[in-house]
Amino acid sequence: MSKAAAMTKKAAKPSRRGFALYTSIIGTATVTAILVVAFKTDSSVIYHDADPQGVGGTGSRLQPDDVYGGLGLRQYPQSLNDRGSVSITLASSGLSLALGSILSMLCIFVWRRSKAVLFSDWQRLGLWIVLIGNCILSLAVLIICIVHRAQSGRFDPKYRSPATEGSEYGPSWQYDGATFDLGSWACQVSAYSPYRDDDRMLSRQCVDENGALASLALMVLTNVGMFGVMWWDWRGARLLLRGYNDAFPDEYECDDY
Repeated sequence: MSKAAAMTKKAAKPSRRGFALYTSIIGTATVTAILVVAFKTDSSVIYHDADPQGVGGTGSRLQPDDVYGGLGLRQYPQSLNDRGSVSITLASSGLSLALGSILSMLCIFVWRRSKAVLFSDWQRLGLWIVLIGNCILSLAVLIICIVHRAQSGRFDPKYRSPATEGSEYGPSWQYDGATFDLGSWACQVSAYSPYRDDDRMLSRQCVDENGALASLALMVLTNVGMFGVMWWDWRGARLLLRGYNDAFPDEYECDDY
């Protein structure tokens, strides 16, 4: 057996062990990105279907107010502070999904060939820039979403708008007593039993928003892990990527060496 073949055979065992770590981290990053997109998209579809004109959605009558025969309440409040973050959340999760899919295909390609892919210094630099940018973007989006959730007010069913008659929450029945993010509002109002959530859209939206936030937090961790395994791979493991100075012992066999 040639020296090159012996080196390749010797490197095969750590490759099999290391691929379990690589595929689990990269696969988890891909799955969490899919979950963020799915949860956030479903929540946005519910919102836009219910409130296409931006007037707070359809009205519902609250049951227990005998004095006024039930107060009118729109499906959404007058102020939502997180509608602008939906686009950047989808953009961040889309980037993570694209990177996870590409690296997953790279893992499959390398596993089938039993040989790491050659990368130049410029290609490596470009990969690091994209991976670092992905980590920073996803972390920034997570912080924005957490801040919006923390700044959300509390739904007070006894509140009455000072700008309207005492029988109403606010203009056009929109609650104007506080500012909310979509998840906080949906969870609070859907849990308030007098509100008629017959089609359970707010309950579903509560699950979507909480699921998106939890998946986003996990996506940030897996994005960092994805960068970590790729850095570790280049710095020593050489399971997926290798430089051109490593090409000779891997690419050729010299039986007469």
